[in-house]
Amino acid sequence: MEELVHPQRYVGKNGTEVFDIIDEWELNYYQGNVVKYLIRHRNKGGKQDLEKALVYLRHILTENELGQRSRRIVDFEYFQFEYLQDEFDIGLNERMAIECMVRAKQTGMWSYIDIAIEYVKREIKQRYE
Repeated sequence: MEELVHPQRYVGKNGTEVFDIIDEWELNYYQGNVVKYLIRHRNKGGKQDLEKALVYLRHILTENELGQRSRRIVDFEYFQFEYLQDEFDIGLNERMAIECMVRAKQTGMWSYIDIAIEYVKREIKQRYE
């Protein structure tokens, strides 16, 4: 039952869970799924998880280009992306995709999502092609 509730692919080296990151950063459903798929792809879904992250990033971009973005501004300096990379043993491409997504949320500059998409595509190419 424990593996069902707290799968190891979602738990970092120091016990941090993906849920903790999503809650702490106040990410919405779509943003949270990007983080989840980027963190777990090496231990579960592989290329398919990276492709799912792309779907969510594209949705975030589309929704925000239509002006339906969150009005809440968060303090970007608060996020510790190096910690995320170390805690979950993710690579630079995944970390940068997450960082760009959060920067887009913080600044309202949704072109950062385009950059996040490119990082995920780079990871797919490097790892699976």
